[in-house]
Amino acid sequence: MAEPPRALSLARVGDDPLVVWALASFHTATLTVVPLAALYLDGAVGDLLAGLETSVGLGLYLALWAVTWWATRNVLRELPDRTADEGGKEADDGENASILAVLLVGGKWGGANGVAFFWVLLAGFAALNAPREFGRALEAVPFLLIAGVIGSVLALGVGGIVGALFASLDLVLFRVAPFKVSACVLPRMPESDLAAQVEDVLSVDPEAFQSRVEEEAEVIVEEVEAGTFDNPQAIIGFEYEFYAVDAETAALNRVPRRLLDLIGFEKELGLHNAEMSTSPQPLNPHGLAAQEAEVKARLSAAEDRAGAEGMRLVSDALWTIPPEGETARNYLADSVEDRGIRIASNMSDSVRYHAMANTDAQAGMKLDAPHVSLEADTVMPESLITSIQPHYQVPHALDLPTYFRYAVRIAAPLLALGVNSPFFPPDLYDPDADPEEVLADGYQENRISVFETVLNRDGDDPDKVRFPADFESVEEAIERIAEDRTIVPMPVAGSDRFDDEFVHFRLKHGTFWRWVRPVFGGATRSDANARIEFRPIAAQPTVRDSIAFQAAFAGLLESTFKREHPVRQLDWVVAKDNFYAAMEDGLDADIYWITNGGEETTDHERVYEDVFAHAKDGLQLRGLSDEEAAKYLYPLRQRARHRLTPASWKCEQVRTRLDDGESFEDAIYGMQREYVERQAETLIDDTFANWAGRGGTEMDREE
Repeated sequence: MAEPPRALSLARVGDDPLVVWALASFHTATLTVVPLAALYLDGAVGDLLAGLETSVGLGLYLALWAVTWWATRNVLRELPDRTADEGGKEADDGENASILAVLLVGGKWGGANGVAFFWVLLAGFAALNAPREFGRALEAVPFLLIAGVIGSVLALGVGGIVGALFASLDLVLFRVAPFKVSACVLPRMPESDLAAQVEDVLSVDPEAFQSRVEEEAEVIVEEVEAGTFDNPQAIIGFEYEFYAVDAETAALNRVPRRLLDLIGFEKELGLHNAEMSTSPQPLNPHGLAAQEAEVKARLSAAEDRAGAEGMRLVSDALWTIPPEGETARNYLADSVEDRGIRIASNMSDSVRYHAMANTDAQAGMKLDAPHVSLEADTVMPESLITSIQPHYQVPHALDLPTYFRYAVRIAAPLLALGVNSPFFPPDLYDPDADPEEVLADGYQENRISVFETVLNRDGDDPDKVRFPADFESVEEAIERIAEDRTIVPMPVAGSDRFDDEFVHFRLKHGTFWRWVRPVFGGATRSDANARIEFRPIAAQPTVRDSIAFQAAFAGLLESTFKREHPVRQLDWVVAKDNFYAAMEDGLDADIYWITNGGEETTDHERVYEDVFAHAKDGLQLRGLSDEEAAKYLYPLRQRARHRLTPASWKCEQVRTRLDDGESFEDAIYGMQREYVERQAETLIDDTFANWAGRGGTEMDREE
């Protein structure tokens, strides 16, 4: 474990309307009651109230509350928590640095509050006492302006002192009761309930759990042999992950749980995450169109609702701008303890993820990439990344090993097309990191390394997260899942679902982390399926780009299997090397391939000519016309043709900004804001190719 848990920062609640409202009301009431109490003790309160009309008094109170709410909200958003700042610059005494920040920010906005309310008073006085004759009213203007200047100076000083005192008092209140505040601010179950649920998970007997997994694995084998997991045709599905940002600043934003409920999305690891899953559809023209239409319809509605909350949902691989007033390092590493249970402060209430930090079979819980390092007490650093995951249900479960073998080999060329995470948040880089070295040494898809280093333990062989090995039979695939190292044996609550006949196995599969993995499931016997979950691809700049990967993956599996493509014979070690080369270098990687004619090559054009030919062929085998298949594959063809990926676009953006004299931090932030701005205009109906003017016309996509 690292340092003792830190109290909740005021900056982490600036976007919570309930907290802002409560503190503003407390401040306003105090500013009203204290002067009245002083007048009461002096015996002057009666005369004051007798001469004050009720409507005027109420109006003044509401005006004071409004400007105080505005100032309080800005304090909470701006105030950085510098106490025990693990990655930022500190004074010699971290606590003094934090108090100084409180005084400065509180004083700044308290002064602004004082000036604003003074001008409300002055405007009210002028309105109530203005002469009716225009000439006399005009004569009073200079005196009002002089009074305004002098009064503003006094109000600025008094307000600054009061604001600093209120900010200090608020910080004390937050640090006295961090758990209560956290439970209020972060809309999830109270920490005490969450800790109790984690304790329940930790009480599960691992040996008994594993015994049930092995028993249920035998049930699945029997059902596969009986044909239960067969389908009349291939079926496709899709998972799509997002993170939320402030619509104006592009800074990361926590998503209220009520908003997830309203838009019909699911929670993910971090409080800033949201996930959408489509309904499975047959692989045919109508099924693919239905997948795309469902994503567009639900995402459009979600963006409209999020926009009303001042947020955007972003489709991207790795966020780089932390929440306002916070560092990425603290956001990812913050945790607290409740009765000995480690709870990540910014993680959703998913008990399994919290349990991972409290079990003997811990994950790695760190980041380790070129010029980047971070140690954490939980798996929260994984919430840096988001992905898309196409699913392909095989028609006949006994053919799963062959389909899987092809999926493993097409992983590298598809990954190279989809790389989208060349940068981390700037404060995660080592203090002495040189921007030029970061550009030269960094991976094109850091998302892969993040997932592996956060969840893999040092010294494990093999790693928990890894490139998957081939299997020769469905029974071998099932055995591998059953024998995989268990991190969290979950308690089981039965239901009448078909796949609850093997519920322990299904829960075990939840931490069977492979970049391509077999899945056995289905809520009913008629829905039972054996499918391949394709996990290497990051979330993409637009919906059309994302669906292009779903179409390419499905088309390739269809064609390579039916045509018995010779890439099946590509040595597994070579396929693995291809994968990690694509992670590091994107489309600049030398991907070793065997073409349909049996030619071995690393030539970029020959590799992708063969890949797209079979992706198109597979879609046409499922009934798509030449034009329909070409339209789905167009965004990816443009990337291969111009050797342009979202990652290379981001690198070009950062390099240009550095050449223009921007700091490394500003260059990354500027790139990210440009990404979010362009996506806002193109997410639903356009493609990434048009961001860089590489779109051409779709009529020449087959050149």
